[in-house]
Amino acid sequence: MIEKPNLADDKIIACLREVYDVHAAEIEFLPLGYDFHAGVYRVRADSGKDYFLKVRSDAVYEPGIHVARYLKAQGLRQVVAPLPTANGALWGTVDEYALLLYPYIGGKSGMETGLSDAQWVEYGEVLRELHSTRLPDALARTLRRETFIPTEHALHTLRQIHADIRSYDDPLQQQLAAFWRDHHTEITQIIKRTETLSQRLQAHTAKFVLCHADIHTNNLLLTESGQLFVVDWDQPMLAPKERDLMFIMDRGIGFGPDARQERLFFQGYGAAKVDWLALAYYRYEWLAQDLGSFAEVVFLPGDVGEETRQDSARLFMLQFEPGNLVEIAHMLDAMVFEGE
Repeated sequence: MIEKPNLADDKIIACLREVYDVHAAEIEFLPLGYDFHAGVYRVRADSGKDYFLKVRSDAVYEPGIHVARYLKAQGLRQVVAPLPTANGALWGTVDEYALLLYPYIGGKSGMETGLSDAQWVEYGEVLRELHSTRLPDALARTLRRETFIPTEHALHTLRQIHADIRSYDDPLQQQLAAFWRDHHTEITQIIKRTETLSQRLQAHTAKFVLCHADIHTNNLLLTESGQLFVVDWDQPMLAPKERDLMFIMDRGIGFGPDARQERLFFQGYGAAKVDWLALAYYRYEWLAQDLGSFAEVVFLPGDVGEETRQDSARLFMLQFEPGNLVEIAHMLDAMVFEGE
């Protein structure tokens, strides 16, 4: 979120004190990430210790907290898990917001700085360990399990707006609508191919593993000393390994590695037989989800600010540039849509 949540700093500070027993000397909003429901802060406590705070306006996915803590307890040191409250609760609440506190780890994202050769190998090792983890049955039963049905809200929004692109009074909506009309045929194809792959995968047999589900390089945190940490354990799930491997095999700008870096990753991960149908589905599903989310902010804005709306329009159009998500989604078309 690039704009501050509509929550006063003094309320956040009071919650930290009362719920986490953390006495904040100051908090600093950090305009990071593309999650429109989450704002993040750096917290400096009176003791001099720093924390990372996430303020969510939507529902917290409780199994994600349990999974991150379980993995940490099992010795996967790269996992950054939320801290418990003073009385052992999972998070604090203020008004309609949930507050989750984390250790603060100084560093920059892998997308921002790039990974060293050793870090690409470690990235593969982390994913190998994650995908081989067997969760306790009670915890595994609480996790979302892949159904190969795209995120309905985002895809429904994309379909809805696509079917009703018209003239608008708002200048930003006019701009994005003009772009949309120029790409109307391609957006139609994206929607149809997402739906086709969804139907094929529902009749497809696949092995499910524990997946992070958002493990691109922007969610890798690298310290100055070279340590690698994995953040944003908000939506782990049981799914085919391709749910995570799509971020390695996209060869796109920003997110994925080049051919040499991909080899380094698989040096750490090990040999993997790729299910190309599943990989194609995840690329299209991810693209449709992003396009639907960005379009919703522009055309059905609700309670977001103008800066967020403008950034969403920019991000929507960015996906159609060379090397970005539209091109990445099309990479396997010849293989999975042969003859169509």
